[in-house]
Amino acid sequence: MTEEERDAARVLGPHLVRVARGTTPRLRVAAVATPRMVVGTVAYGCEVAIDLQAPQEDYFVVTVLSGRLVCRHGDRWLELRRGEVLAASPVQLRALRCSPGCLFRIIRIRPDLLLARLAPLLAFPPEGLVSFRPLVRTLRSASDPLVRSAQRLLMGRPDDRLTRYVEEVLVDWLVRAQPHQFSSRFRREARDVAELVAFVRVLMDSDPFGGRSMSHYAQLAGVSLAELTAAFQEEGCLPHEYLRAVRLDCVQRLLARAGQPSVRAAAEQCGFRDNALFNKWYYQRFGEWPWQTARRGRAR
Repeated sequence: MTEEERDAARVLGPHLVRVARGTTPRLRVAAVATPRMVVGTVAYGCEVAIDLQAPQEDYFVVTVLSGRLVCRHGDRWLELRRGEVLAASPVQLRALRCSPGCLFRIIRIRPDLLLARLAPLLAFPPEGLVSFRPLVRTLRSASDPLVRSAQRLLMGRPDDRLTRYVEEVLVDWLVRAQPHQFSSRFRREARDVAELVAFVRVLMDSDPFGGRSMSHYAQLAGVSLAELTAAFQEEGCLPHEYLRAVRLDCVQRLLARAGQPSVRAAAEQCGFRDNALFNKWYYQRFGEWPWQTARRGRAR
């Protein structure tokens, strides 16, 4: 078995690949595994039939990046094109049919992670498999939580300190955006103030430079900017104050390491344009001026 075939097995689980006689697949796989998730992109370079074999243990999220992919979801065949996504339980996704130019991404999610993120939304702990409806959804843009989370997992290290948050953002999106048998049973208070604020804080922590305005985070959370602001106020601060603190932490990390940029360059890199305000906020948060942090960094 080649290295590419081993990576394909990590992404697809047990499976069989069938191609037309005389055709040689040009398999390309990029995969990253964490303790709770596997993310991989796959391309065969030709028309391929893939039969997934039992036992499959993980939940699947399938996204098409280019070309055309046909998936057998339970007893139904569903066609996915670029930018479309499908979710399935371990027993629902049975087969894939790839067009010659198809590039697709598979996200495998451990059941304990999915159930842990689903449980707070329900009045009772979920039992058994979560069965997703055979529904193909179109991703809105490259800023969609699913897209950004998958990219961060592929580009980062499995032991990165943000990996846990990125995984949770991805699964939170999944259990809310993709309908399943528990969707209609969500507790009314499941999206209460504390949970909404906690979710947006995770978004800001994992991607503090993702949007030009606070509306970006409101959109990802599925609420209006006014609702987001009101929720943060009930928790004792404003959303832009929390995001500012996250970005100030980023500046401090830049200045504290050896070979750091200048104070001004670090501030601008993290979104601070007004030097006077930046210095004031920095001192209020850390009890010292940014040049003092930079001096310690240079001394290392």
